[in-house]
Amino acid sequence: MADTSPRQLGHLFEADGRWRLYAFADEDRTAVRELADWLADSPDSPVRRFTPEGADLNSVFDAKVVYQQPYQEVELADVPALFLPKMGPYQLTDKEEVFAADPADDIFEARGIDRGGAVPSVLLSVRPGVQARVRRARRAAACSTASR
Repeated sequence: MADTSPRQLGHLFEADGRWRLYAFADEDRTAVRELADWLADSPDSPVRRFTPEGADLNSVFDAKVVYQQPYQEVELADVPALFLPKMGPYQLTDKEEVFAADPADDIFEARGIDRGGAVPSVLLSVRPGVQARVRRARRAAACSTASR
């Protein structure tokens, strides 16, 4: 969202051994803020439990947020710190973990993600290694159809 270029979440996978957390925000953003604050600050959260002492907040869990609103309606200053992690020796802020729905190709509509029913926010976790298997399967399928 920071550079406003359209991106597909599935194309951002990196096989770097980290867990992926995708938070799909509720309409008023309160539930996703509470979730992010708990993940970033609570000693009971998996992010705090499994991130080594002194390591960057996103070293084990790569957390991304997708807001329902178009990017013009989301202020980076209002995004929870979990989704704007400081990283590296200079603790630079990574602003590439924040996404907004594209009105022309709305992920909430396309994937049937509830915009605020019984579950005010959705968190999807993807374990390490899944991305590599998906890529290998796609390549294998492409090769088998190309050889026919």
